Amino acid sequence: MKIILQPTTTAEWYELIRESQHHIGLFFDDHVESYLILTLDKFIKEEIHNETPIAIEFLSSISMENSHANQKLRKIGDRCLILAGLFPEHAEKVNVSTTYFIDMGQQAYLTLADRARIKTDPKLFYKLGFQFIDIKSVLNTMRSLSS
Repeated sequence: MKIILQPTTTAEWYELIRESQHHIGLFFDDHVESYLILTLDKFIKEEIHNETPIAIEFLSSISMENSHANQKLRKIGDRCLILAGLFPEHAEKVNVSTTYFIDMGQQAYLTLADRARIKTDPKLFYKLGFQFIDIKSVLNTMRSLSS
């Protein structure tokens, strides 16, 4: 495999995602792809791990109706996507299955999409929720191709 370095981390993520999608034959629209690139870029710049159990965070965020709750839901979805896609072995460390991260991530994105007052595109979060397993598969492939 020939390694070609891109000029920015965003361009690197783009290439890795495109290559992984091509490798397994799954392709996302530009909105989902862009969101995934930004989420991965954010992950390397900020640690998205948190010591609070995901289910506790989820339950506290769905009981609130404000922008802070929506941000928490988005972070939960992103965190679950990264953990299920890039770090599936983390599930063993916290005594849950990878399915736990999938279910919680899907629920977080779909709950966020259902909130009528969100300022972001609800269609994007519906897509993220419904395509969560496919996106996770692309991240799994990206991880295996990179190692």
